[in-house]
Amino acid sequence: MKNLNLKVIIPSVILLAGIYFLSPIVIEREIRQAGQGTDIKLSTASMSKITTSSTLAQQLLDTNTSRSYAVISNPSDTGVYLTLGATTTAAYLKGIWVPAGGRYELNGTNLWTGKVSVSTTTAGKNVTAVEAY
Repeated sequence: MKNLNLKVIIPSVILLAGIYFLSPIVIEREIRQAGQGTDIKLSTASMSKITTSSTLAQQLLDTNTSRSYAVISNPSDTGVYLTLGATTTAAYLKGIWVPAGGRYELNGTNLWTGKVSVSTTTAGKNVTAVEAY
């Protein structure tokens, strides 16, 4: 069996100087034959989306012990906080800062399989995630 290359392209919108640009997120992984390096077995991908509240954190990803990879995209014009594992009350405005138009990746070097919550001071901002497992 040959090694396979997995390529996923996710559309992402970035706001720069008042102009929206389409900036695809490209996820590429080599899937190797068993016994030839790190095996990555991905069979399912799912997408989550939330619209922010201005007063509390909202859960974007649920706990998934099978998660191998996730990318969280913030296409809005406002930065957001990502909190790993906290409840929505404890997570408000704490954690990893993702600037407007930015994204954060959970991969083999920093993989987190617990809950991920999102918060910001501005309501009505969309944040998306794609996870593979």
